[in-house]
Amino acid sequence: MVVYLPGSVVTDIFYIVRRQADIATAFAAIDLVLGAFGLLTIDAPLLQQARALPGNDFEDNLQIACAINAQLDVIVTRNLADFQLSPVPAIDPPQITAYLPKP
Repeated sequence: MVVYLPGSVVTDIFYIVRRQADIATAFAAIDLVLGAFGLLTIDAPLLQQARALPGNDFEDNLQIACAINAQLDVIVTRNLADFQLSPVPAIDPPQITAYLPKP
């Protein structure tokens, strides 16, 4: 199983970690993200697709557009309410265990 993140979240992760720790820790976090997750490319057509979606939160719409284009099975979020109109089902984090391979 591969877990994907929109490429746009990498800068958010760097910013948050740098503010909470230091720049070396922030770069270590980026290295961890780059090694652990697949990244989904953000380009102009994808941004336009996100803009055309009915939700009011552009960042959530971008996640939905990424999931649609990458043909992902689910979106994992703590904010299910903003994904009610998503054609890709949204689940909260504890539900992901149902999608993990069985040992």
